[in-house]
Amino acid sequence: MIRSAVVNDAPAIGALKVRAWRAAYAGFMSAACLDGLDPVEEAVDGTTRLDEAEDGTAVAEARLVKHP
Repeated sequence: MIRSAVVNDAPAIGALKVRAWRAAYAGFMSAACLDGLDPVEEAVDGTTRLDEAEDGTAVAEARLVKHP
């Protein structure tokens, strides 16, 4: 399901951003710089952006169902 992002999504978005940057920029940016990225700080920044957003930020949400 794709839906509009809300402020409560900020921690997950912040964590995803940090993981993505570390994977994408390894070898291009210093390990110290990438290690210094903070998911909590990104979540705080994301909360502000989502709270003020009018651009229609979207998230994809998956529900895993365990079959017998």
